[in-house]
Amino acid sequence: MSTTTMHEHGRGEVTGVRQHRREFLKACAAGAVVSLLPRQAWSLGTHAKAGQPNILYIFTDEQYAGAMSVAGCTDVKTPALDALAASGVRFESAYCTYPLCSPSRASMFTGRMPHEVGVMNNVLPLPAAGRQQEMGWLFRNAGYDTAYAGKWHLPKQLMDEGHGFDILCGMDDKLVTEKSVAYLKEKRDKPFLLVASFIQPHGICSVTRFPDPRRKIEIAKLAENPYDASFIDQCPALPANFAAASPRPEAVTER
Repeated sequence: MSTTTMHEHGRGEVTGVRQHRREFLKACAAGAVVSLLPRQAWSLGTHAKAGQPNILYIFTDEQYAGAMSVAGCTDVKTPALDALAASGVRFESAYCTYPLCSPSRASMFTGRMPHEVGVMNNVLPLPAAGRQQEMGWLFRNAGYDTAYAGKWHLPKQLMDEGHGFDILCGMDDKLVTEKSVAYLKEKRDKPFLLVASFIQPHGICSVTRFPDPRRKIEIAKLAENPYDASFIDQCPALPANFAAASPRPEAVTER
């Protein structure tokens, strides 16, 4: 489950997402709401050809859309995200097609519902029959350079070959940032689609999920001060509905 954004790199405007998800992928439409890359990176690189915008698609893992100060959250400070939201579009009534990593990602990268592509849990890959309909191939076949950095999880954490992307790096947020910025600086004759997939705040959200205090301290190493065991006690209070009975919707039948 992720918070996502696509941004037209090298242009001043951001267009709205069309109603039909497949048309959304084809038209490269986007609303910018989240960015973990340095703000100056947006002005780097070459401009795309007329009618073919460069696309930087960023998404974070397990970030609630309201977990930004621009959305009124007082527990976190997100100045970079707030700046993007101020110059773009933030959707307040959007929803996730399936609140689980692989099904959600399968939906984002095909423009189809998870049950349509047969990815209903975290151990199922995208079927080979639907590969040419993936975002990577749609853009590449339209004349784009396409690159992917970060977590994949369909079902492997590192993207394998055959999805229409050049793989820049695996699941390492610092490396994702470095590789993405370097990619944006490159000179090229074709427009590009760059996907920057960050694992955080997935690990941070995991801190409160384990009743064993020793496990909590282990995960707390993801904090800014890895030796501060009191980090857990400093975390924001959990919402009343945090401890859901199951991560799967009631309407879904196990295959």
